[in-house]
Parts: sequence; C-alpha cells; structure tokens
Amino acid sequence: MLLGAMSCECFHCVAYRVVHNESQSRDFILSVAGTTCPLCGVRTEEFYLVADTVDIQHVESGTGTWNLATGPDGGYAGFGGKQENASRGTSSAAQRLRRQLAEQADQEKQRMCRLITDSAQAGVAFTVGDKAEQDGRLDQARRAFEVCAGTGGRESFQAALRLGQLWESEQDHRSAARWYRQAADAPDAELRAAANLLLGSARQKIGEVDAAERAYQRAVDCGTGSLQALAALRVGMSRHDRGDRTGARDAYERVIALEDEVASPDAALNLGALEEEAGNWERARELWDYAHSCGALETSRLAAFNLGRYWAHRGKRRRARKFYRIAEHSENPEIAVRAARESR
Repeated sequence: MLLGAMSCECFHCVAYRVVHNESQSRDFILSVAGTTCPLCGVRTEEFYLVADTVDIQHVESGTGTWNLATGPDGGYAGFGGKQENASRGTSSAAQRLRRQLAEQADQEKQRMCRLITDSAQAGVAFTVGDKAEQDGRLDQARRAFEVCAGTGGRESFQAALRLGQLWESEQDHRSAARWYRQAADAPDAELRAAANLLLGSARQKIGEVDAAERAYQRAVDCGTGSLQALAALRVGMSRHDRGDRTGARDAYERVIALEDEVASPDAALNLGALEEEAGNWERARELWDYAHSCGALETSRLAAFNLGRYWAHRGKRRRARKFYRIAEHSENPEIAVRAARESR
C-alpha cells in the first residue's frame, strides 16, 4: 500500500512510502515529523496520512498482501549487502554518477509528491480547516480553506462558502462577498443557491442593493425547498424597500404558494401590509391570520399586532386587546410599547 504524508503547514505531500505491514507503517509515520517539504522547503510539524481507497479496501478485506511475507525474493537476498570481492569506484566519474543518481532520486521524489499533492490536497485542506474551525483556531481554518478553495475541485466551492461565513462572523462583509461569489459558481445547484443567498445578504450589508437582489434572484432560480422560499422572500423585501410594490407583491405571492413553514408566514405578514396600504383590509386580515397561526414566534407576535389594529379599526376593542397582549412580547421595542399601550 502506498502511504503519503500531507503536511498541515503547507498542504503538500512531504513523504511517501510503499508499506506492507503495520511495522513498516509505524516506521514511516515516525520518520515524517520534522521532514522538510521537497516542494516548498517548509518544515513539517503536523501531517495527515493518505492512501488509495482501493488499497485500503484490499487490506480490510484481506485480499491484499498486508502482513504477509514481505521479505525480498531469493534472487535479491544479499542485494546491497557486503560483497567480499566487490570493487569500489573512487574516480571523479563515479562521484558524478552518484550526484546524478541523487539528483534523479530527488526529482522522482518531487514528481511523486506533486502527484500525491494534486490528488489529496483539497480533501486534506478541507478536513484541517473544518477541524480548526471547530476548535476555534480561525486563522488556521481560513488558511486551510483558502488552500482548498484554490484547488478548483469539488471541495473548493464548499471551502469558499465556509470562508465567506468565517469573514461574515468577523463583520467583514466585503471579504465574505468575495468568497460567496466564488462558491456561487459551484456545479451543485443547492450549494450554488446557498452561496447566492448569502452573497445577497453580504452585498446588502455593504449597500450594494441591486447586486444583492440579483444574487437573491439567482438563488430563487437554482434553489429548491426552503432555500428557494427564503431567497424569494428576500427578493420581495428588496423590491418592497425600493418601492416596487407590484414586484414585491408577485414575490410574496410566490413564497406563500411554496408553503414553506418559515418563509411563507413572513411573506404573508409583509403582503398583508401591502394589502392594507391598498385598502384591502379583509385580504390583509386573512394574511395576518395565517402569519399569526403558522409563523415563527416573532412573526406571530408582529401579525398579532397588525390583527389588533385591524380589529380596533373595525371597532372590536375587546378582540383587538387580545391580540395586542400577544404583541406586547415582541422583540421589537417600538411594537411592544405600542401594543402595551393599546391593550389597556
């Protein structure tokens, strides 16, 4: 089985060896720490072992040569050992030959290390980044994810998404947007939708409103389920904020039709406000009833406040106070104060 050692410092393969048993594996592992990377010269402190999946399956199934006879064939017994009649070359030609052989060995080692690096770098870097993030070592996590994101492989898009989230946690929304944009090119549609949704949020936070809405729309176009519903809700809210009432209404209606347990009640709450604005109080009440009954806790409280206003408008003060008392617990201080005042 071919074992490779991938450095956690430079994410290159720094050593490799064909091993046939546990003893040889232990010897190889012990030899790696402190190795200088043949590709970049960085000293290895921590490393991951990598091996071909097929080799591992053969060892696990007992169909490989693991722990079987591993001595050299008879014809090789004594190869490299002491030979009484052997002559030793001492000429400059022999010295040049040794140097050439050493250079060829170094070149072959570099070639093999590059091959193993190309094969394993993305997976190892992502694993290191994931573990470092879990342990709170965020600088190391970013460095590992950046290596993975630069490989161009399947994991690179997931690493770019994680980098965006790490920068988002630092409130660096511009850097987050840069990595989300890379993740948004992922071949996987759901990952592409998630990246565009997060990209829209990051761009909105840095004031790029039009770009944010375009990102939300891309998430709608390629997403499914809750991702699609949430993205469509964001499209509606963006249109609502810039005064496009017709566009906002269309987006909210689409979200409600998706029957998502989180986004649909939120869309109903917002669409109810548009209906009230247009004088359609009964349609607004229907939407707020739905948002109050099916929405998350805060959505339900905000819908209750609007229902209190509706019933007060109809002259039903007792029914209005019932909803105002629910809205008193809103996380929105202004709504909570107004609801408390109206519930008296």
